[in-house]
Amino acid sequence: MIIFGFRRMVRRLAVLTLLCANCRNPTAHGLDRLLTVFTLFFVPVLPLYVRRTTRCTFCGFVCKVTKQEAQSLVDQARQSAGFPPNGAPGSPFTSGGPVPYPGAGYPQHGGMPPRYPAHPYQGQRPY
Repeated sequence: MIIFGFRRMVRRLAVLTLLCANCRNPTAHGLDRLLTVFTLFFVPVLPLYVRRTTRCTFCGFVCKVTKQEAQSLVDQARQSAGFPPNGAPGSPFTSGGPVPYPGAGYPQHGGMPPRYPAHPYQGQRPY
């Protein structure tokens, strides 16, 4: 007996703030890559269909996006977060090597947390 079927895998590429084409609200949109594969004995064998979509988090409207549009949206999200785009000289996806990312490491405030004043009843009886 041969067991075969289809499986859809979803990968979140980015989360962007865009103007929705349906509800006209500037909301967060998830940019997803949906891959449909043929499976044989529950093992993905052959990719059949790749689709890229954005989904509005306010109204749920789904819009198809081309590969070039998806790549430009991912680059836009990376630049707004302070990362270089893919293929740029400072990008980790070139042959350059590791790049220190902005905002890496803790604490970000640069010092010790503020000290709180002593409790007003410290050392005294409350009654």
